[in-house]
Formats: sequence, structure tokens, C-alpha cells
Amino acid sequence: MTDAPSKQAAPAPRVSVVVPVSERHDDLAAIYRVHRQVLREMGLSCELIFVLDGRFPEAERQLATPEKEPDCTVIRFPRHYGESRALSAGFAAARGELVLTLAAYLQIQPAEIAKLFAELTPAQDMVTGSRFPRRDNWVNRVQSRLFHGLVRRLTGESFQDVSCGVRLLRREVLAHLGLYGDLHRFLPLLAIQKGFKVKEVPLAQACEDCRLRLYRPGVYWRRLLDILSVFFLFKFTQKPLRFFGLLGSGIGLFGLLLAGTTVFQRFFFHHGLANRPLFLIGVLITLVGLQTFFIGLIGEIIIFLHMPEQPRYRIDKLIER
Repeated sequence: MTDAPSKQAAPAPRVSVVVPVSERHDDLAAIYRVHRQVLREMGLSCELIFVLDGRFPEAERQLATPEKEPDCTVIRFPRHYGESRALSAGFAAARGELVLTLAAYLQIQPAEIAKLFAELTPAQDMVTGSRFPRRDNWVNRVQSRLFHGLVRRLTGESFQDVSCGVRLLRREVLAHLGLYGDLHRFLPLLAIQKGFKVKEVPLAQACEDCRLRLYRPGVYWRRLLDILSVFFLFKFTQKPLRFFGLLGSGIGLFGLLLAGTTVFQRFFFHHGLANRPLFLIGVLITLVGLQTFFIGLIGEIIIFLHMPEQPRYRIDKLIER
């Protein structure tokens, strides 16, 4: 959908703007024009990469004119793969030393992007936006507070708007971020987990982002599972036995306590076991605890075998004498 050879011959821009189009989107041509203008006024050369996560006829129509420009690239998936895959494809196509991610609709006022560049000092690897003050419906604000409160408690990292799609990061960060599932919402947390420095900057929220957002119960359940996934990645990626071992030990001890109580009553109080399902329940819970424990042990073995192939560290500086 683009003239690839001419773009490859062009010099690399300073900034690559990646816009994943996965579900909701506004006028993409307007997003292209306004953000290109903002970056040019800042004196930055840029390219804009739109990744269509499936068939979006309206989005393709909106991008029909911009895609003819040398600084606009459109990537289209044959079917829906998810926003994480769309971001990964955009990152792979990006040529700039800095990468700016945007939502496919206006989340912040475009002029606020300048604050991200001002805060990306040599001490920072990523600057992520936070819509503040929130101007949208109170239901949205309550959902956001509950979401971020749970993230803060499980990961220990305090973000006000971790799922905001407006982020500025250095190209080096891209090589260390493995995106899959719905983890694109937690991009700043994944960067922190890899040892990068991330700063959150308040940005004025756009009026287009103020509509009420309510989802089906299954969506909220998936969000909870995503948070638990991030919690596990933060705490137990390299030590699964600590998680599954503690969990399995607790379950197994509880099962042994139930079964042991019935056996104790059998020998000292002459209560029969044949008509007491509590004994069988205790044995079953004990077996579940053992299985959970051995899942952690198998995870430790897998990590040990693959550790030489996949280093889990990043060197920030090497000082030689």
C-alpha cells in the first residue's frame, strides 16, 4: 500500500510515529496532518506509520491521500491479530531514533506532545503521557482509579494512566520489549521490568476522549487477567517455584490438615471414614497442592535450560580501567 523503495532510499527521520488501528479510530487523515504539523513546528523530521489490525475500509479511505506522501506508511494485516502485534509491526518498520506511539483517536491535545520531548532527557529512556486533569465521565474515572490501584498494589509501580497510548521512547527500548496478548497497555511497566527509566508526564486530555466507556463483563475479566500476568512477569518470571511452590505448599498443607483431622478422629474418637467425604476432599486438595508445586519446579527447570540462550539482563554502562 506504499512506495517502499523510495522510502527506504530516503534518510531516516528523527521521530517515527506509530499508530495502531485495532478497534476504535477517528479520522486518521486528520491525525496524520495535525501530528505531522506539530512535529514539524518543533523542527523534527518524522514519519507516520499506521498499522491496520485487520480490514478497516473506512480507515483505508481516510488514509488514501496521506499514504501517497513519502513520510506516511500504511501496514495492513489480513485479519485481526491484536494491538500488541500491531505495535510490534510498527516498531519493526520504524526508522527513527525516537519512537512516538499514539492511539488511533485523540487522547490528548496534540500540542501537548512537546512536553514529552522536553522531558526525554538523557536520564530517561521512555516518557509516557498521563491524561490530567481527567475531563471524561465520572464512570471512566472510577474505572481508571480501580484499575491503577490494583496495578500499583500488585507491581509496586505508581502510574496514574499507564494505559495511555501516547508514549515517547528511545529506539534501544524496542529491542527489549516482547509484546503479546494485551500487554500493550502495560508498555511502561514492561520497560521498567527490563531496567529502563520511565517517567510519567501529565498532558491535557482531548475533548474527543471524553465519551463514556463501558464494556462487557468478559472484557473486565480479561483486564484482571492481564494485570495478574504483569504481576507474575514482575515478581516471578525468573523464579516460578517461589510462586507455585508457596501456593502449592499452602494448598497441600490445607488438604493434609483436612485429611489428618479425619484420620485423627478415626483412631481416637472411632469416627468412620467410609461415610465421611471430608477425607476424600482433603486427599484431593493435597494432590492439587502437589501438582501446583511441581508446576513451579518444572518452570524452574525450563528457565535453567534456556537461560544461556536468552540473557535476562541489560548492561547500562561498561567502565573499563
